[in-house]
Parts: sequence; structure tokens; C-alpha cells
Amino acid sequence: REPERESMYRDLETIGHGKLPQAYIEELKGAASMKYAIKVRANGSREPLILKVLRLESLMHTAVEFNQLDAMAEYLVKNNGKKYGIFRSIVNASRQAVEREQNFYNEAKMSEALKTFAYQNNRDSLKNNISVPIETVLHERLMASQYANGTSIEALSPEDQTAAAKTILEIEAKLLFSDADTIYFDPDRHPGNY
Repeated sequence: REPERESMYRDLETIGHGKLPQAYIEELKGAASMKYAIKVRANGSREPLILKVLRLESLMHTAVEFNQLDAMAEYLVKNNGKKYGIFRSIVNASRQAVEREQNFYNEAKMSEALKTFAYQNNRDSLKNNISVPIETVLHERLMASQYANGTSIEALSPEDQTAAAKTILEIEAKLLFSDADTIYFDPDRHPGNY
């Protein structure tokens, strides 16, 4: 569910240890089960920022839910044999994915690696103007990101959506199938991240 304005300010106040930031929330840019992104403008600033807020309930609930899933997996394997081992593997992989998603320090590190090693180093060969917003972790539950002015892929005309999709696929193919010794891959590719 999308957070209400009051709960967003309450989150920011909690993260700030009782102090509200000197910023005005302009718009909710996106919300998912683990975090949401808001466009804010600091008092006296002409440039907006994006704040990514990790939902407190996602931290509390996921630990409990994965403990339940672990117990289920153990029970199924113990009582039905190895045929439920794949379920245990899925639970473990899911836990690792969620832990990565809940770690802003890791997210900022991945963004910097993609910006430095993937997009900037391949800019000429990709023939595209690619930029990755500067991100700063302010708190384990709060990340500030440079505002990227633009439009959503969903808001483009069908022809422009096709052109954008083609460009994105070319970029990702170049990154994934490069002859480089190290391949930088961000598994969190979705329209909101483009």
C-alpha cells in the first residue's frame, strides 16, 4: 500500500531521532513492499532530491516470515525426504535477495560500480547518454538520490517505448556479454530504476 503523507513524515522523524528534516515532501514517486521513494525539496533549495525510505515493517516482518519458512522447509525435508530440498533452496535464495534489497549500503555500492565500471566505461561504444544518479546513504533506512528529471517508460508513446526498450536491451546485452574479466550486473532492473 502507498504510505500516507503523515506516515512518511513520521518515518523521517523516527529516522532522524525525533527531528524532522528541513524538507518538504512534494510527491510519492513509487512504493513497494520494502521501500518507497519520495521527491522532496529541502528548505531554500531549488533542486529536488529523491529519498528512498526502507519501511520499518519490512525489517520486522521479513525476519519472522523467513523463520517460519525455514521451519516449514526443515519439516518438509525431515518428513518427506530430499524432494523438498528445492523448496529449502528457494527459501534461502529468497532470503538472500530480500537481505540485498534491505541493505542501502550495498545498493549504493552497486550503483557506484555500475556507474563507474559499466556505463561510463562503455559510453562511447553504447552511443547513448547514460547517467546514474549520485546516491548517499544517510541512515540504514534512508538513502538520498540525485533527482533524475525525466518521464516514466510507461508514460511514453508506444513507438518511444519500443525505442527505449531496444536501447535498454542493447545496453544490458553489452554489459552482460562483454569480454571483460568482470561483469557488473544489477538484478534489480525494472522501469522505476530506468
